[in-house]
Amino acid sequence: QYDRQVRAATLKVAMLGQMKKPSPLFADCIHRHFRLKKNQILKQLEDWQTLENEFNKESSSSGTATTTSTTRWQSALVAGGGIRCSSKIVQGLCEEIRDWYDP
Repeated sequence: QYDRQVRAATLKVAMLGQMKKPSPLFADCIHRHFRLKKNQILKQLEDWQTLENEFNKESSSSGTATTTSTTRWQSALVAGGGIRCSSKIVQGLCEEIRDWYDP
């Protein structure tokens, strides 16, 4: 569960947050970084989505699947600054990052 939350936070804050609203002083550098790393990032997104799918299969087969009433990934932040994690949230973040590359 901890790793899943770290991945969701990385997607939402470190990646998508910087893509959409980079620090003005570093905007050119940040955009260049994401452009140069596009292929590696897209591969990482695929890998993380595969991990989420595997987690869901294991959870559902063992009867420990976690559910959430949050249906929109934009509501991923929870009290205390933590990141709620679910496959829908990860999927939504990955899709938005892909859209950033190919609008």
